Amino acid sequence: MPETDENCLCIEIIEPISIEAYRDLYFPIMQKIIREKGEINILVYYRNFKGWEKDAAMFDLGAGTILRPHIKKLASVNIPESEKNRSTLLVQSTMQIRFFEESELQDAIKWIKE
Repeated sequence: MPETDENCLCIEIIEPISIEAYRDLYFPIMQKIIREKGEINILVYYRNFKGWEKDAAMFDLGAGTILRPHIKKLASVNIPESEKNRSTLLVQSTMQIRFFEESELQDAIKWIKE
């Protein structure tokens, strides 16, 4: 998403999450922000969520152990219930997490950038 900046990664999901997108695109951006800033804010807009490809889900489990301690804020927009349950299980005690309806996308962007 164009709202991505030096502190924040904003992702719009419009197809199944693939290993290529996660490993080759999103993960390097997250690592770069964490390396430069020490922490990251992430917004995930589930516009048309169709699940995870198996390899991407497995990669997420491993990557999450590296990334989670550095996530300051996580905003989830239009999140399916299955992903909401998964997200709350993975929250670190220092991470702020908020769920937004699709109509609140601009509020989520504002919150993640504060």
